[in-house]
Amino acid sequence: MTSTNALPRRARVADMTLLRVEGKDAVRFLHGQFTNRIEGLRDRVVSAGYCSPKGRLLAVLRAWMAADGAVMLLLPTSRAAGFLKRMRMYVLRDDVTFTDVTADFTLTLELGAADAPAAGEAARREDAVLLDLQPTNAVEGFIEAGTRTLVVGPKTEDAAEALPFDLWRVSEIAAGVPQVFESTMEAFVPQQINLELVGGVVFNKGCYPGQEVVSRLQHIGETPRRGAIVMLATAEAPAPGTLLEAADAVVVDAVSNGKETLAFVCAKVAGIPEGAAKTLPLPYEIRNVLKG
Repeated sequence: MTSTNALPRRARVADMTLLRVEGKDAVRFLHGQFTNRIEGLRDRVVSAGYCSPKGRLLAVLRAWMAADGAVMLLLPTSRAAGFLKRMRMYVLRDDVTFTDVTADFTLTLELGAADAPAAGEAARREDAVLLDLQPTNAVEGFIEAGTRTLVVGPKTEDAAEALPFDLWRVSEIAAGVPQVFESTMEAFVPQQINLELVGGVVFNKGCYPGQEVVSRLQHIGETPRRGAIVMLATAEAPAPGTLLEAADAVVVDAVSNGKETLAFVCAKVAGIPEGAAKTLPLPYEIRNVLKG
């Protein structure tokens, strides 16, 4: 197994799409679509979900404000086209324009950066934006514990670091941050994959698609399924949406280092059966955020 001291601390982020949303109605429009506040973002970066009317997640994204007031959205490339098509259907007469600006920027993940901004904040480093993301636990053979900073800078021609696995996705899994891909669209309500536990759902922000379902689930108690981090004894990572029958869990995302697989799964709150997978600690507590 890879030595902890040899684990990478910096890598390019691939397979993610960066969208720029602008227009006089952009902030108001987006605020009414997502599970988190877009109004008043200022110097913050937030996770947010986009739900169907039934409260099931169509996408999970991150949002922050550009210096000129445009809203920037980051989500997996596999969901970008479908997300854009759906968004544009609901714009109607609002002054809102979506532009894919992925080709104009370089996205770099830095672990333990000395100039990392405060938790949940966006800061600047010369001509780049630094976004502080949820910290990660250490996972032997995959990642060290510490802060995570996403650096969004101008496009460069530097070659991406050659890594044995996708460090961005590993860091998201080890931080207990859920994601939705094409294969898991409408598979989960936010609480089933811990979206509200990483600050991705605000329960007093007003209406958005699926808000009634998400809010009712939070007020009546706990969902019978939750997100969990597990280690699988397999060299090949199962695809998102795969049912792990022995664990009675659905894969949210999984990455292999060639020997083992680190996975974030949607599992029963009662736990994963002994021997089906090794459960790793989450970097946060499973709780009802309305009850403290």
